[in-house]
Amino acid sequence: MTANPTNNPNLTVKEPYSVSRSCCGYIVEIDNAQQIWVDFDQNPLHRPVAAMLGKAFSRRDLQKAMAEKRCVYLEFENRNPLKPIIQRLYHPILDDIVNNSPGQKEKKETGNDSRIIHVKGTTIILDADEIVLNAAVKISIRSGKSRIFLNALGDYVQRAKRIVSRSTKTTKIKGGVIELN
Repeated sequence: MTANPTNNPNLTVKEPYSVSRSCCGYIVEIDNAQQIWVDFDQNPLHRPVAAMLGKAFSRRDLQKAMAEKRCVYLEFENRNPLKPIIQRLYHPILDDIVNNSPGQKEKKETGNDSRIIHVKGTTIILDADEIVLNAAVKISIRSGKSRIFLNALGDYVQRAKRIVSRSTKTTKIKGGVIELN
């Protein structure tokens, strides 16, 4: 696959188009000229965009991130979608947790050629400046009878016996319709 060059000064996006300051993207290609091409959800061109590096990464790490379709943290110069900057390569920490866990492991194969990995008897502590969870369909967080669901349609659902919200400043609730009992 050869990406379409986006460093062409004549190529523009209809103004005023801007993207979030940062997002998760993917390395699509590293071409023969060592140019790195990325794609991301907010990409208005719907094709790979040439990216700059925000810091020095080894060629091996960049190729591994591309081969494993790992998320890369992108920032954008002046929020311009044609000027992505790769700031971080994310590491698949789940592999480390599963492979190094002292807990009992179960791997279940499903009909869709995906794996469900269940690690029992393990405490997982993630201590980081930022944690990104990215799922194509749904993210579920469960503890006992309490649950939080996020899905690709934009739904956020909390289910619990009691929900407590505390704030030292203003708590804002905005919605098209707000229903209270």
